[in-house]
Amino acid sequence: MTSPEALSRRGRLGARKSNTGCITCKIRKVKCDERHPACQRCLATGRKCDGYIHNGNIGRTPLSTNSTMVHPARPTTYANLDRVELQSFEFFMRRFVPSSTRIVDGQFWHQLVPQISHSDPVIWDAVIALSCLTQHPQYSRAFTLPDRKKPPIVNEEHRRALTWYGRSMAGLRKRIEQTTAQSASAVISCILYICIECLQDNVAEATALWQRAIEMMRSTAGGQVAKWPATQLERSLARGVRDLLQNMAASQRIRTQWERKSDKSNTPFQTLPDARDELFVLLFESHDFIVDVMKIIISQGKDWTPPSELSFRQQSLQSKFLRWHEALETMMMKPELECAQDDSHEDEHYSVLLVTYGQYFITVCTILNMYETAFDNFLPMFQSMVDHAGHVVAAGSKETRPVFIFETRVIPQLFFVATKCRHPVVRRQAISLLRTGAEVENTWKADTLADIAERVVGTEESGSIDGVFCPEPSTMELPPEDHRMCRDRIIELPGPDGQPTNFHHFETWKQGENQMWCLVKHLVKV
Repeated sequence: MTSPEALSRRGRLGARKSNTGCITCKIRKVKCDERHPACQRCLATGRKCDGYIHNGNIGRTPLSTNSTMVHPARPTTYANLDRVELQSFEFFMRRFVPSSTRIVDGQFWHQLVPQISHSDPVIWDAVIALSCLTQHPQYSRAFTLPDRKKPPIVNEEHRRALTWYGRSMAGLRKRIEQTTAQSASAVISCILYICIECLQDNVAEATALWQRAIEMMRSTAGGQVAKWPATQLERSLARGVRDLLQNMAASQRIRTQWERKSDKSNTPFQTLPDARDELFVLLFESHDFIVDVMKIIISQGKDWTPPSELSFRQQSLQSKFLRWHEALETMMMKPELECAQDDSHEDEHYSVLLVTYGQYFITVCTILNMYETAFDNFLPMFQSMVDHAGHVVAAGSKETRPVFIFETRVIPQLFFVATKCRHPVVRRQAISLLRTGAEVENTWKADTLADIAERVVGTEESGSIDGVFCPEPSTMELPPEDHRMCRDRIIELPGPDGQPTNFHHFETWKQGENQMWCLVKHLVKV
């Protein structure tokens, strides 16, 4: 790392550069006009002026006075930072933050993290590590299993990122040892650490950190939610952190203790976050139903008839989803909401909700049917999911393809469309969107799932495990039942060289001469 003394000797010959310019101009290494409250040079070029530094402090209004939000060990000033760190922070602000969605929480990535990082060294080091891993991705193209061992450090960028990561964790560990109270910065750090682990293919570590963040949010002696959100702003930020963790829980199908009974799905919602929270309730209920069904049908034949108890639960969930959708559409038709939607974030949020709703509604409706052709009844909904996912992808990639987004938006849903919708055009649209949207959403890797989806399409449309995906469909006909995969997963087995190797394990139903269906299992190296 370059020493502060070495940095102070660098620069242009002649007059010394001003130290009173705004933060943005300092990072860009351009002359600042030093106007207040915001630099006109930044505003004229469409940039956001990040304020001024006076006596080592960022010239911005603090989040709150007498606040527990930040417990800095030292003020972070730009005069004593390594040039590489400043460049990494600029990349974070220029590339990572703009691509981060506002649909779960509008403040966390766009306001809270950038502002706190200036004064909290634990957050700063985590941000720099995350920025480095975003700028130099270390995740593999292969499908990552949760229990896979950590990959080795492969290059200098990875090693540098881990140095900042380790420094942040050491600082946080020391801070926690010095106090019994849980600060908000500890939970915020945990979310940043989850991002760092996801970008290294460390799914198990990311999940463990999620659990740790949940525990910190509930870490008082009485088992209630932690007391750190004391002010109104902090309560709002605590809700944002909770929503981020809840989003990860829903996408990874892991339980939290924040779930509640649904009580609003039969009345119009007031806001899109209200609709999102209610949808999460249905998702967790659906998870339980899906798990219970899969335990039974895995050993059943093609002629299986579901018991009445499962049929009742299915009908109940279908009704709840339909009421939720009706309440959402009623809210979206309100004139005052239409007037308020003057930016793309509301539309993006609405589309994400509908894409998620489509995946789970179709799954619930078809899971008791042993025939894959049951999915053909939902072609219009599949097309609608692709249309809305296209809007989300376009909203998130105005300049370049985002590398990583903490929130899960559309990747698993597009994979669902690509593998369960057998219309040759619609499923290819889904694969195309996987390849143009964010590369990684939480632990979901878009290109990896697109590779698997192409393998599924090639197999189903050719009727052979050696089938090859064709970008342009050769026919508009849907594949017959005995060409379709009914269950599939990626497993790890020893390869020919004895090394752990990924295999695509899938099952198809084949009909014999006696018209009896039998289940055939396949194993293909990937």
